[in-house]
Amino acid sequence: MLLAGAVATWRRGALRPLGELRPATRHLRAIAAVTATATATLCQFDPDLRGLSVQQITVDGRPASWHRRGQELIIRPALRLHPGQRFTTVVSYAGVPSPVIDPDGAPDGWIPTADGAHVASEPKGSPSWYPCNDNPRDKAAFDVVATVPAGVTAMGNGGLVGHTSARGRSTFRWRMAQPMATYLATLTVGRFDLTRGRTRGGGPTIDAVDPRESAARRVLATLPAIVDYYSSVFGRYPFDSVGAVVDHAHRVGYALETRAGRCSTGHPQRPPWPTNWPTSGSGTV
Repeated sequence: MLLAGAVATWRRGALRPLGELRPATRHLRAIAAVTATATATLCQFDPDLRGLSVQQITVDGRPASWHRRGQELIIRPALRLHPGQRFTTVVSYAGVPSPVIDPDGAPDGWIPTADGAHVASEPKGSPSWYPCNDNPRDKAAFDVVATVPAGVTAMGNGGLVGHTSARGRSTFRWRMAQPMATYLATLTVGRFDLTRGRTRGGGPTIDAVDPRESAARRVLATLPAIVDYYSSVFGRYPFDSVGAVVDHAHRVGYALETRAGRCSTGHPQRPPWPTNWPTSGSGTV
């Protein structure tokens, strides 16, 4: 993952947010671990994070100092980082996330709902719930682990690789192995009815529908056929799974693509295919 620093950037790596959400209080307690490779000498670097309180930061297990300037979280590791050095930064943070209000008045990022949160990070909402360099050229693989009260579901990107329940809480583990831009990340939390299936090509599908939006099921039932059709046009579906989240979020009123899925509020649309792959200046599609 690329994170803009004072004198250099990080190379592509992995981001692993681990969090616990209490919907009743809207309080999020989280740890974000970023593994990256320095491309030049680094004495500090500055991911984006809005509002949330930072409790501790370590770089390769050593405590790091930090200060904040606007949404910039400026981190100074105990030891200077050298070109080609692989390192892991761990940020512990907590608070009540707030959505980002776009110029047109629409909210994005972490948007609270009655039973959790609707998370639609595009275009600039990612720093409302995890530290990142909010730049579409800075891509990473994601592992997201979320613990919520029993009966509540946490929907993330990629495939659901683990789900456990104990002592009145449920933990969901999501993995997106293909690097993606930060604005594509989601962690939508609420009470959902889940439907699992497979496309004709064998790929798993998972849809999460708020019971108050049950009419969306008729549209989502066509999702496997849509994937099969686009496979015949564009080639094999490039991700490990596909799905959609239909939430009851009054303040949102739009549908938005995420990587390997889609978040919407009562009007699901076709899944993204080659969209969100090109990046200005990256030379790839």
